[in-house]
Amino acid sequence: MSLHEVDLAEISEETARVARALFPKVCLAMRVRDVVSLARLALASVFQFAEGLTDRQALCGALMTGLEVRPFHWS
Repeated sequence: MSLHEVDLAEISEETARVARALFPKVCLAMRVRDVVSLARLALASVFQFAEGLTDRQALCGALMTGLEVRPFHWS
């Protein structure tokens, strides 16, 4: 048995706005997705630090392995 990467498709801003309007208290599925996304980012940051890579080096390495890299904005 092996673990396979699950691609979490990007959610459009309109979809997110509608979901927040329908579920003002945020439903369980929305919370789980946020936690999983943050956990993946945290894990990538830990690996980057452990390898002593700059942001540019980590991005270059990800691009060289064929990973789809999406921009991340702190907002």
